[in-house]
Amino acid sequence: MGEKKISREWVKTFAIIFLSILLVLTFFSNTIMNLTLPEVATDYISYGTIKTQVRGTGSAVANDNYYVTFGATREIKKVNVKVGDYVERDTVPIVLEEGESDELYNARRNYDSINYDYNKLLIDKANNSPYASKEMEIAEIEEDLQEAREKYQNAGDIEAAIDNAKLQLKEIEKEVTRKQKTINELETEQSAIGYTPTEYEVLVGKETGVTYEQYVEATRQIELANDNISKAKAGLAESQNKVSLLRNKYDIIKRDYDNINAKIETPLETLEESIKTPNRNIEALDTDIKYLKQDYYAYTNNTSLAKLHERYKMAQKNYRKALEELDELKENGASASEISEKQAEVDKLCDASNDAYDAYMELLTNENYTTDNLEKQLNEKEIELQIAIENIEKLKDKYLKTKEYDEQLKNLKPQLEDALDAYTKEQDKTNELQLAYDKAVSEKETLSDKLESVRNGYKYEKYKEYEDKIEFEKNELEKIKTRQEEAQEYLTDLQSDNTESEESLKQKVRQLEKQLETAQKELEKIKANSNEKLDNLEIQMKKRELEKARRDMEIIEKQYNTNQIVSPVAGIVQAVNFSSGQKTSSDAPLVEIALKEKGYKLSFTVSDQQAARLRPGQEAEITSYIPYGTSIRATLVAIKSDNANPGSRQKILEFSLEGDVTAGQSISLAVGDKNASYENTVPNTAIREDSDGKYILIIESKNTPISTRYITKRVGVTVTASDDTRSAISGDFERYAYIVSTSNKPINAGEQVKLVDR
Repeated sequence: MGEKKISREWVKTFAIIFLSILLVLTFFSNTIMNLTLPEVATDYISYGTIKTQVRGTGSAVANDNYYVTFGATREIKKVNVKVGDYVERDTVPIVLEEGESDELYNARRNYDSINYDYNKLLIDKANNSPYASKEMEIAEIEEDLQEAREKYQNAGDIEAAIDNAKLQLKEIEKEVTRKQKTINELETEQSAIGYTPTEYEVLVGKETGVTYEQYVEATRQIELANDNISKAKAGLAESQNKVSLLRNKYDIIKRDYDNINAKIETPLETLEESIKTPNRNIEALDTDIKYLKQDYYAYTNNTSLAKLHERYKMAQKNYRKALEELDELKENGASASEISEKQAEVDKLCDASNDAYDAYMELLTNENYTTDNLEKQLNEKEIELQIAIENIEKLKDKYLKTKEYDEQLKNLKPQLEDALDAYTKEQDKTNELQLAYDKAVSEKETLSDKLESVRNGYKYEKYKEYEDKIEFEKNELEKIKTRQEEAQEYLTDLQSDNTESEESLKQKVRQLEKQLETAQKELEKIKANSNEKLDNLEIQMKKRELEKARRDMEIIEKQYNTNQIVSPVAGIVQAVNFSSGQKTSSDAPLVEIALKEKGYKLSFTVSDQQAARLRPGQEAEITSYIPYGTSIRATLVAIKSDNANPGSRQKILEFSLEGDVTAGQSISLAVGDKNASYENTVPNTAIREDSDGKYILIIESKNTPISTRYITKRVGVTVTASDDTRSAISGDFERYAYIVSTSNKPINAGEQVKLVDR
């Protein structure tokens, strides 16, 4: 009998410990599992815009460069420019030291040498010829006589001629000023047209026959297209704001719905089944207590004790019946007053049951009618019964709370569906407005391509009209300036001639005439034929050689007798090849200048796939920052192979640049198709790929008795378009479904994950 008692106690203790551990693990299993689950960030499958343009960055370089040179050897004193500087026309990039060039020094030495030889020939001839000196004397007298006669003849009118020449010079100067003003006005009007011919148009011209009426009509159509774009953009912005508000409203309701749903630890059906089990345990305990009491009565055979026991059993039965009726009232939604009245009755019967139990236990203890073994077993059963009753009460309270949460979810679900429906409808409206806006932009671009040529054709006609006028006026100005130079030279000559009186000139003429007559008579006396012709030929050849050396020396002195090297063009300095202290080299490039008027170009490398989507002639969008008030236009002019990397499958895109560009400027471009809108887009990080193709992982929620679990599901997709951040996809999925965008560790389909708070 003693061995049986010890075995039953051990089994009961083990069962209690096991159930306690199981209960703890059950309630904390979610927390323990969350410590090891992969963490994922989520996103929606939503409407979005994909940027399919090809992008790149390059530096602007000039189409043509000018090389500043100096055709003589001189030491450099100072360099006034550096790479990257902008120089205007007629600025001085280099200053030279004082002194003459090596070329001028050599030219002078050459002239002096030839002059020496020439004079030596004259002297030799004079020494060897008895009449050579007399001929030279006669020639000098004739020259002086001619000059004196001209001065004498013009002496009377020279003062009047000087005054008249001054008046003519002033009139010509006024003509220059008026003509320059006319040219400036024409150039200002030409600039106001807002059109500059391309390099190709400058070279070959442009055939147009656009009238002013066609230009006005084209301008009106473009303005109308701009108005349509503005209206479509305003409607789209308003709808997008509504979409954002409706989305926020939906998210708020969805968050409340999820919060309430998260509070439901155990489904109602599970709780109902859980309540049935304690009821069966209570019945089993009642049966055990009944048999124990019968045994106890058999041992004691006490009538009073039996009556008290029966009284306790009846009270216990009445209490359980009232408790069941109270549960039925709560489940059937009885009024608060009915529930309160029944609760008071249950409390009263509970007190009666406790009193009957106390009386029974008092008699049992005082009379000492039971044995230790029966008393112990009966007490344990009574405790188990009390615990079972308390457990079922807790389960019923939990059941009622869960039922309340379930009712709240039922009330929120229509609101959630209405909010989603409103959001979806407005999103559809936004999509329609986006398509309308894209259509308006596309129509405007098509219209612009068609009409801009008309507008530019008219502008080109006006530009060329002004160009012809300006060219004509400039030619006229050059003619006037030529007259001005001639008038100035004429005045200078008159003033230089007006240095002697008329009487002195007359006497000088008579004196020279007498000298000439005397010299000629003397020559006739001593003249004789000898080697005169041969000597004269050699002297003439040396004289021509001397004249050439003199002209060469004067040219060098005129061109290179300066301390400043002037740039005849404007542009950006690309290279400076000499520094202070160095000597210039004949025709070696000193400074390299990028010619702004020749335009600029830019290039960068792209893949074959990107280049296949482009064609020459497409205009690119400037994506980098440019200062306010400036504009740059980039046009794709060529798609070339990357010869520098023959093994790579790449192409080089070359663009022509127009507008406010400087050499070396870094410019980012986007060229190709405009941005496109798609119904379903996801972040690029959400797209995964294996041997079976591309796929995404969708998050599905699963309610358990403890909490809500999140499981990944694989869905195969096809990527229809992509940019740097998002991709448009198609596949078997619901719109606005939750997807995995990133995770802290590799995950597979079907795995449970933990959501990161967003």
